[in-house]
Amino acid sequence: MAARSRLILAALAVFAFLGSAAVAAKHRTASRTYSTGAFVVTCTSTGQVCSPPQRLRLTPPRRGTITTIRYTTSPQHCSAFVLQVVRGGKLLASSGRIEAGEQTAVLHPHIQVPKGASTIGFRAKGIVGGCNTGRVGSWGGKATVTVKLS
Repeated sequence: MAARSRLILAALAVFAFLGSAAVAAKHRTASRTYSTGAFVVTCTSTGQVCSPPQRLRLTPPRRGTITTIRYTTSPQHCSAFVLQVVRGGKLLASSGRIEAGEQTAVLHPHIQVPKGASTIGFRAKGIVGGCNTGRVGSWGGKATVTVKLS
């Protein structure tokens, strides 16, 4: 009976170790995805940088890093622009030129985010041409952000 009890305890110890290793591995590679959903911003600004920014609330359970931003324009875009990522009025990242029409841009910015609630913003910086004659009137699309948790 004692040998059987030792065998059961040894098996439980192995399962406990394997389970904690799996949790630790999951902890190291976990990520969260956040999306704006489809949006349209009507600019209240008068220049090439549209205000207000489209906001996205992030709520990671622990600190992390934004590793990917995938932005898809609205098919109605009629001029080129640059997507800017901002937080607290500070420019954190920019895309390259995104052409008119339906396009997708992928950024890999490595922006640090704290545990809990925080907000980032997206804004368009217009490029003259197409329907842009010197001012961005509106823009839209969908942004999806991946946060790799620390």
